[in-house]
Amino acid sequence: MNTRKYKSQIKTKDLETIVTEFSEDKIDLNPIYQRDVVWNVNKMKGFINSCYRGIIPTPIMISSTDEKDICVDGKQRISTLIKFYNNDFSFKLDEDDKDEYFYSDIPEEFSEKENYHILSDKNRKRIDKLCMNILEYDNLEYVDQVQIFYRIQQGVSLKAGEKIIAMFHEHKLASHFSNKAKEYEKILVKYYKPDRNDHILFLTNVMFMIHENKRIKANERQRRVFLKNLDSVKSINKHFNKISSLIKTLFSDEVLGHDKFTSKNVFDNVRYALVYYVHTKHPDHFFDVRTMRNTIMKTKKEIIMDETIGSRTNEKTLEKVQDLLHSHYYSLVKKNKKYKNIDSDDDSKIESDTEEYLDEKENEGTVHLDEDDEDDDNDSEYVEL
Repeated sequence: MNTRKYKSQIKTKDLETIVTEFSEDKIDLNPIYQRDVVWNVNKMKGFINSCYRGIIPTPIMISSTDEKDICVDGKQRISTLIKFYNNDFSFKLDEDDKDEYFYSDIPEEFSEKENYHILSDKNRKRIDKLCMNILEYDNLEYVDQVQIFYRIQQGVSLKAGEKIIAMFHEHKLASHFSNKAKEYEKILVKYYKPDRNDHILFLTNVMFMIHENKRIKANERQRRVFLKNLDSVKSINKHFNKISSLIKTLFSDEVLGHDKFTSKNVFDNVRYALVYYVHTKHPDHFFDVRTMRNTIMKTKKEIIMDETIGSRTNEKTLEKVQDLLHSHYYSLVKKNKKYKNIDSDDDSKIESDTEEYLDEKENEGTVHLDEDDEDDDNDSEYVEL
């Protein structure tokens, strides 16, 4: 059995030295596989209180390189220390105290409040001289950093999106994928928060769906296999290019970005099914946006009432949701008197597709169309985004 051996050594540094080295950018605190800072202020205060009481934190792990040392584990602790030394928050010397203390200066917004103070020189030195162990590995390769990071984090609740970047075996590819995904943060933020890489998870799942040509939300194993094949910058760009127009169209202000939709009233299954539906039925991304909004409204109302659908995202559910989207869209198109805004060739083609699809679904007994439904938006707006 071939077991990789790591060369390492233990060093001890006081907190003041550690903060200085990180603050001066001598150590990279943000390798691409790391999480963002997720500790809330109460957890930060608790950590500083532990330091003050002399409770030695667990070791920080560093990969020592010729260019710059890299923090493999310990980002939350180091970030907390830096914030404290920068007077970003205060802490209590004792949990039962009312008074709180800043490291060296009281921010203006707290200056008029009675219970906020500056640490005495004695207590400040007490914190400065507390020593922390640093486990320093010798020039770890990127894949080794990732493996160690994951072994350490096994007991920590990492979100699926945070795991994705660490699935790449080269730092260059992980960094490029992350930077490409960052281009979509703004348009996706309404539904997918970037602080825990939720947007990266969604984009990866969409890429997988389009690549496999299946209505399926990938699981972790499927994502790992898929990302393993993204072995070059070119292949990453290729997959992003495949979904770029689709994502920008559907999450624009005219569709899912519209004020009537929120992350709470448009479930994940509607978003995934909508992506696949437009990809397969409107490959040029050319559709009536108001009709599509009404379609989403009708679909979301229907799935909320259907206990067999709810917020599930399995393949069978996504198929049901896509069928609802398709039938509602073309039912609304048929009723829209201003639909003739588009040219007759497109009109004939859509009418033909509509009749064929609805006849098929009605014969199967899987679709019920209510011809008396009223559109939520009355005017048609047929545009190419």
